Amino acid sequence: AIADALPATLLLSGTGILLAFGLGIALGAWQAVRRGRLAERVAGAVTLALTALPDFWVALLALLVLGLWWPVFPS
Repeated sequence: AIADALPATLLLSGTGILLAFGLGIALGAWQAVRRGRLAERVAGAVTLALTALPDFWVALLALLVLGLWWPVFPS
């Protein structure tokens, strides 16, 4: 059972890691260019708040926003 699920698991986790690194580097570069401005401060506060929240709470909020308020994904 593990050998059957391993390729899909590695693909999903690898894609998630690459996406997280790419978005993190892009956001960090964007914040470095706009250092001290209001947009940079807001982006820093939002990322700090999302990092501080528990993962299950962020997932529930994502389900609420993307499934009910903006029906992008089925919930």
